[in-house]
Amino acid sequence: MARSRRAECEGMRHTSGAGSDAVPSIAQHSEHRQSAAPIPERHHHPLHVRRRNPWPAATPPIVKDDYMYLEGPQEPRHGSSQPRDKPQTYRARYIATMTINRITLFKIAKDEDRATLLGFYKTMQQTALKDGKPYILGVKAGVAAPNPRDQGYTVAVQSTFASTEDMAFYDNECAGHAKLKAFVKTVHEGAMMVYFENALE
Repeated sequence: MARSRRAECEGMRHTSGAGSDAVPSIAQHSEHRQSAAPIPERHHHPLHVRRRNPWPAATPPIVKDDYMYLEGPQEPRHGSSQPRDKPQTYRARYIATMTINRITLFKIAKDEDRATLLGFYKTMQQTALKDGKPYILGVKAGVAAPNPRDQGYTVAVQSTFASTEDMAFYDNECAGHAKLKAFVKTVHEGAMMVYFENALE
């Protein structure tokens, strides 16, 4: 192909009417560019395409352990024209937008009571079920480090929900949370809760 283009350029020089060293005309350049093979479109990885429109309504992603699993198209294997038997699955870090971030603080004096409360939160993401499935996106909890501004709060918890509806279910209907609330009411000396949507995403 390189030789044919070189020969074509040489022919354009000789036919330009100004000798073998003449520069081809603009029209000849344009004609040559149009006759060249088109540049193929860049092939995007299926996951890149889905990031712009993350998932169609009919095929929602599977969210598990803070990861999102997407099914890509049934592309042929490398070197084969036959499609794959099953859709390809791509794993991507799940970055939820417009999620509900909830901060809860407790004043609990005894170390053993704090440890019991943290035990509840350790399994909360697996034991709290909605329609038979886990629905809490994430839970982080720990004993607060002493500092002059802690106002006496000793345990801090961060919970993440997909919506305010899920958080309302957690507060009013979740059986797993009901057990935690029944315990913490007997040991805490004060509690506070705030929730928000991340304005920085």
